[in-house]
Amino acid sequence: MEHSPSSSKLHELPTEQEVFLSFNYRNLFEKVIIAYYEDGKYYLPLSEIFNTLKIPYEVNTSRLTMNGSYLEPENSYRFDFANYTVSLDSRGSFSYTSSQMLVKEMDFYVELEVLSEVFNLNFTVDLNNLLLQLQTPEVLPIVREQERAERRRKAELQEVQQNFYPLEYDRDRDLLGGGFLDYSLSANLNESINFYTYNFDLGTEVLGGDLQGSAFGSYSEDYSNFTTNNLRWRYVMRNNRNLTQIFAGQTNSDGLINRNFTGIRLTNEPIEPRFLYDSYEIEGRVEAGSEVELYYNNNLYDYKRVTDTGQYRFLAPLTYGTSRLRLRIYGPDGSITEREERIQIPFSFLPKGEFSYHLNAGRLNNAIFGSGSESNIVQGDFAYGISSWLTQKAGIEYFNEFSDQTPLIYSSTSARVLDEYLFNLDIAPNAFYRISGNVVYPNSASWGINYTYFTGRGIYNPLGYESEVSGNVFVPFRLSEIPFNLRVTGNYAVKEPLDNSTYTIDLNSRINRLNLRLSYRDREFGRFNLSPGTNSSLAASATYLVSRKPEIPWYLQNTFISGSLEYNPGLSTFEEAELQASRSVFDKGRLQASFSRNFLGNFSYINVGLTIDFNSFRSTSTARNIRRESSFTQNIRGSVGFDDFNNDVVLSNRQQVGRSATSLRLYVDSNNSGSFDEGDDVINDEAVRIGKAGVTTSSKNGILRFSQLQAYHRVNMEINESAIKNPLLIPQIDQFSIVTDPNQYKPINIPFYVSGVIEGRVRRLNTNGEQTAPGIRLYLRSEDGDFEREIQTFSDGSFYAYEVPPGNYSLQVDSTQLQFLDARTEPEILSFEVESLAEGDFVEDLRINIVPKTATSSPDTSKTDPETTQENPITEKQDLFYQIQMASYATASFTLQAVEWAEELFPEAFYIRYNPNANLYGVRTAVMTDKKRALQKYAQFKESRFNEPAIVVSRDSAGSSRNLYPGYAVLFGTLKTQAKAEDYAQQVAQITGYESEIEFIESDTIYSVRSKTFENRDDAVAVAQDLYRRSISSESKFSLVRVGENEISGLRFEYAIEVTGLSGNTVREYQNLIRDRRIIPESTRMEITDSTIRIEGISSWSRTVQTKRQLDRLLKEGMPVIFLKQYNAE
Repeated sequence: MEHSPSSSKLHELPTEQEVFLSFNYRNLFEKVIIAYYEDGKYYLPLSEIFNTLKIPYEVNTSRLTMNGSYLEPENSYRFDFANYTVSLDSRGSFSYTSSQMLVKEMDFYVELEVLSEVFNLNFTVDLNNLLLQLQTPEVLPIVREQERAERRRKAELQEVQQNFYPLEYDRDRDLLGGGFLDYSLSANLNESINFYTYNFDLGTEVLGGDLQGSAFGSYSEDYSNFTTNNLRWRYVMRNNRNLTQIFAGQTNSDGLINRNFTGIRLTNEPIEPRFLYDSYEIEGRVEAGSEVELYYNNNLYDYKRVTDTGQYRFLAPLTYGTSRLRLRIYGPDGSITEREERIQIPFSFLPKGEFSYHLNAGRLNNAIFGSGSESNIVQGDFAYGISSWLTQKAGIEYFNEFSDQTPLIYSSTSARVLDEYLFNLDIAPNAFYRISGNVVYPNSASWGINYTYFTGRGIYNPLGYESEVSGNVFVPFRLSEIPFNLRVTGNYAVKEPLDNSTYTIDLNSRINRLNLRLSYRDREFGRFNLSPGTNSSLAASATYLVSRKPEIPWYLQNTFISGSLEYNPGLSTFEEAELQASRSVFDKGRLQASFSRNFLGNFSYINVGLTIDFNSFRSTSTARNIRRESSFTQNIRGSVGFDDFNNDVVLSNRQQVGRSATSLRLYVDSNNSGSFDEGDDVINDEAVRIGKAGVTTSSKNGILRFSQLQAYHRVNMEINESAIKNPLLIPQIDQFSIVTDPNQYKPINIPFYVSGVIEGRVRRLNTNGEQTAPGIRLYLRSEDGDFEREIQTFSDGSFYAYEVPPGNYSLQVDSTQLQFLDARTEPEILSFEVESLAEGDFVEDLRINIVPKTATSSPDTSKTDPETTQENPITEKQDLFYQIQMASYATASFTLQAVEWAEELFPEAFYIRYNPNANLYGVRTAVMTDKKRALQKYAQFKESRFNEPAIVVSRDSAGSSRNLYPGYAVLFGTLKTQAKAEDYAQQVAQITGYESEIEFIESDTIYSVRSKTFENRDDAVAVAQDLYRRSISSESKFSLVRVGENEISGLRFEYAIEVTGLSGNTVREYQNLIRDRRIIPESTRMEITDSTIRIEGISSWSRTVQTKRQLDRLLKEGMPVIFLKQYNAE
């Protein structure tokens, strides 16, 4: 080696450095940007930055321009790299120098100042953490896109009509299946007699329909009884508009008066109650420039910016019940105006063009008043929606018990007038005529009135009224900012010989946590007057919820206290007073105590109750004392469900008969059968969300259960993938809907698969041969459009991506980069499939060649990559040397920074080794000859800030314990002995402060003392000039030398992983597990010893890192270590 000044060769080095920066703006994305650094300035790739921020752009490489629009379509911009100008319509034109606007091989690059000055894009670089940061007052397109997506998401949450996910689990009918049993057991113990009661409700599936009924009984020393009730079978057809439900057994009729009967009932009423009725148009005029917001039930539903026309128009949904519509208008002068409407849609209304009917036939369960036995009944009705404001209904009803009874024909007309007024007219000529109307105003005030004229006595007028009128008024108001509500209701009936009337006046208010109520009621016979009668009552009550403030004793916090007092003005006496308190206890319990005094009967009543909701049942214990007699009641109620699919009995504290439930199992489909089989692993994560309210319980065998669901209803479900502990697991379906099965647990099994890994290489082929293709942007897209990811190639042109869901994919090179390269790809689009496999699919050896547009074909890509083929593999029998490589970087400057980090973390020296083959700088420890020591250091380093350290194995120790990378150094001097060289180096350090390196030059048998290596020639020159100014002796001569040109050789690596520290009985087990899970491809070699597993033949560094990470997750013992077998490239 010759390092004397006379023999050094000085060459100009490119001063630009590639800098890999992590870019994350407002957590909208995470990607690596390859920037350039030169003379203290950073340059960013223009098209990549704009593409990332969703700023429209179009590149013309022949004219060296890039055009597009910024923030608004009419705000155009233009970069001209031929003339070094930038223009933006809203800002004007700007001129720059050639050093601020660069044309590189695969993109245009601009200095940070250009983007800041023209576009208000203020980029900064955090060199310590390798971060690219952006601050801007502008709302960028990518932010707008996110805001639109968020608005759409919120709008979907507020959608009045639910959109269902694809139906994966439809109604599953069985001859006999499932079963719920609700029970209630009570014991009443007192001094005179003990009394016991029981009630059972049973529900199951029979012949494809739901069967349910009740049994009730009681027992005491001298009395007992038992009876059944409500036994009926129902068959549901969800998708049949003409007939949806068939009932057989005990049910209810749908005539003028609902009656219990045993028989058959048919209807086409939808099983899921109608929700959306119609749409409602809201329009008007406001001042131009105003903004109008529409709120639906207090949620923002839509908004408009009013243009010069001054008109706005909304189409709002109307649902059954009450729809509250509110307009908020923001004027251009800053004024705010609100308008509100409240529209009611009773369930008696049908949407326009729809019809419904009921047909009932059977025998009444109880005799009609005035008859001696049960009667047969035949009843039917038909309703039709004539328009959005008018529904007509007609029906017929017949009872055979009365000899003079003829079929009763009746009609009912429902109308909505002026949007908010509801009127109903019932005509039954042989029974009565009735008219009613009501309205609710935007401020919640309301009134309603009902008038009935009876045509005679009979089963529809058992009290013998001639006519009847009733009404109600509700008025909210405020006094001194205190809210009050006043409600008045009344009823007046005409009947011989005495008319009767009842009325109630109720006033209530709420002041913070205090609720106050005052009410008066009375009933009069004969002529109406306001004088209090003997039936009058004046009642006052108050309730208060004690807060949780720390200054309040804990036993009073969150306690509900109420008190009431009743007074009879007609008798001028108090009737009753009561004081009650209750609070939660034991997390799931509630304690309640009350004291009452009956002044008319002159006795007191004391009641203490405790209710506790256990997981399997509810317990209610009550102790009473009345007239000095005590009693105690204990009630236990709950439900037992049989999950016949999983052969499991499920206990619950809530009633379940008549409802539905589901049993979900998430599992890894080990044999790819699509069904849960023996050997499949259950996923014990509660990772399912349901679209409707339900109660979840998780059993010990990993079954996730949702109960309290409506029978026969369609329900949305989705997998919450963030709750899955293993991030590599991907569900076969992530959003789906089901139709619940009645009175049972519906089984649902969701298979999961390990996500796939893809790996490949991009090569540039031209007349000079093959070149690596670093920094190429690849776009990975799924065929169904649900998955898209940007991938960037590494310095050797390789790429990989993991957590890729199963499916069909395409891979394509970024078109802008191809335009810069004036090239095309073979193939143009690479298509492949990631299969659904339990152990995850590995798609390897994906190859894309970049060729000039004029090229017609590319070399055969099926040959093995020479980087991964070694003619002389290293064996453990040779003399080997070991180093820990902490990391590798693209530039020397960042590598030097990494050396400082490493030496701060660990008390030893680290060195730089440059590899010209990959153009990377490695950070390494000193050389070691003992593998055991290297493994000990690896274990010490692997938890540091350096992500993936590796052990480098080589047969040559030369240059291993010093910096070896290309650049410039200052030669301080040459000396004949090592001792003199060390003394001289110490003098240099003491006088100048510069660190030095000593190297023995074997050809001249001398020792050279030189500075550290500088990547930039100017830095080395500056040091030499400084040393001349502060010479350590008059004869000192300092010269600039080129370092590394002759002594640095290219390196090739073979990748391996060795798992150390395994116990003898687990080596073979883990070997089989690694093969079974397909963690390594079949092309690799795996060898085992008593305590190690060695994996060789891995194709690339990226694949090695991925494999090592999978082993980290899989292995419960041992330490996976990456080994790099190093060879000098010839």
